Amino acid sequence: MRVPAEFADVEPLPEINRSLKTRDRGEAEAQCAIMRAALINDWRARRAGKAADARAIFDTSVELLKSWGMTFTPMDDLLTGPMDELLSRIETIASIDPNSAAVPAALGAIDLPDACLDEMAERMPVLKEADIRAKNARQRREWCGNFKRAAKDFRAQVGERTILTISEQNAVDYEDFWKKRARTGAVTTNYANKQIRYVRQMIDAHFDDIRLPKSKRTNVFDCMGVEKLSYDPSDNERKKLALPEEWVCQRLVRDRVLEGLNQEASDIAIIEAICGCRASEIYDLPEEDIHLDAPIPHIMLQVVLEGENRRELKRKSTSRAVVLLGPALEAMRRHPKEFTRYRGRLPTRVM
Repeated sequence: MRVPAEFADVEPLPEINRSLKTRDRGEAEAQCAIMRAALINDWRARRAGKAADARAIFDTSVELLKSWGMTFTPMDDLLTGPMDELLSRIETIASIDPNSAAVPAALGAIDLPDACLDEMAERMPVLKEADIRAKNARQRREWCGNFKRAAKDFRAQVGERTILTISEQNAVDYEDFWKKRARTGAVTTNYANKQIRYVRQMIDAHFDDIRLPKSKRTNVFDCMGVEKLSYDPSDNERKKLALPEEWVCQRLVRDRVLEGLNQEASDIAIIEAICGCRASEIYDLPEEDIHLDAPIPHIMLQVVLEGENRRELKRKSTSRAVVLLGPALEAMRRHPKEFTRYRGRLPTRVM
């Protein structure tokens, strides 16, 4: 096999010749394809090592081991595991170039990739792409911001740590920080538990990313959280009492008290108050979900997974048709296509 020019910096030989140890043409072709893939993975691993990129070294080494029919196992596990497994690996690499990346990879002598929480916060949209595919630009910004804020808070309270070096004591200290804030009323227990959960999710995402076996995973944030106080302000937050009907009819609709903001914000508030929708459900509406000419005028609140109009609802169960009546219908008729000022851009509240 001639060495591709792109790997000339890590392979000094212009050509690689190896015996396939078979006279059967079909078997030889299969072995040749496997050998070629193994060599390419080997060269990629060497290049990664030359660049001293721990993640690239690990990823290419894992792919290299796959081509040899092996999986990555840390050296400590090989030494304490079945002797046959270790001997089998040694026999496999016995005829391989000692400089090959397959040697340390097969013997588990490469480091697991590690990352600090700030790096993980940046990687979360990539690692969880399938989970956030329905979020629009605004929803993605808010989702990403949760992890960035949690990483920043962790660094401020505990210090810079990488995922694999976060200790149980670090987790206890971070939990205690949020317990104190909740007890003083600075935040609700619901908010505090979210911040702890975001860190736990980033750790789990890293374990998934490096394909760490389940038996080897220890997330020190498992089962951690802030207990609910006997009186918690978040209880009132969840109730969200309805606006007084008289105020809605006379002040919001008749007197248009919010038009001092702008027409769109005022109309969003009117529809929200009369129809019982969340503000984001209204201002994220695309034109195709606004049905003003239907026999019964309504809007459709639903999850959209693809395209520029994709969006996610807070809960799947909230997908529904909302009938527009009276002032809500009038407000929606003023914006028959969409709320251009806010759609996909606004934070959670419009007022």
